[in-house]
Amino acid sequence: IGSATLDFSGNWNNVGQVEIEVGVGGVEILLPRSLGAEIQFSKSFLSEISVDGFDNKSEDTYVSDNINRVNKVLRIIVRTGIGRVGIGWI
Repeated sequence: IGSATLDFSGNWNNVGQVEIEVGVGGVEILLPRSLGAEIQFSKSFLSEISVDGFDNKSEDTYVSDNINRVNKVLRIIVRTGIGRVGIGWI
C-alpha cells in the first residue's frame, strides 16, 4: 500500500528486463528519451495503466514511439492488482 517512483535516468551501458508487481497502490515509471521501452502488462479491472508516447503493439503490450531510433531498449513487465501505473518521459 502506498506509492513509488522508479526513475530510470542515467547512463545505460547495458539494458535488460525489469519486472514490477503492484498489489495495492501506485507506481510512476520515469524513462529517459535516449532509451526505448517495450511494456507488457497484466492488470485487473481495478487497476489502471497510463502510458504517454507509446504505441499499442497488442492488447497487453506497448512500445515507445522512439523504439526504432534508439540503440538500447528496456523491456518492462508490469503486473497490477489494485492501483495505478503511470509511465512517462524525463
